[in-house]
Amino acid sequence: MEASGSEALTRRRRAMVRSAVETALDQKRSRNHGRRSQTYREVALTVLIGGLIELLVAWKQGVIDSDLPHLVDQYVQLVNEVSGHRSGSVSTPERQ
Repeated sequence: MEASGSEALTRRRRAMVRSAVETALDQKRSRNHGRRSQTYREVALTVLIGGLIELLVAWKQGVIDSDLPHLVDQYVQLVNEVSGHRSGSVSTPERQ
């Protein structure tokens, strides 16, 4: 399901998501985290990164009624749950 817009922008968005996924996969490989399969990590990263883009677009358009800090906290909680980290283990820039 693609948002309406130009084909060029759609291709660019897909390329950006793919690039971010590949970068994250490369970082994970360098840490030698072998608990999950490559396919699982690729699926999870694609959903989390692509979903983040959709989440921010929906928030910006007023579809999601939340302030940005709360939205970020909820996203970080989701990432922690998916990755198996305990709550609050991924910090946002303001909390570093």
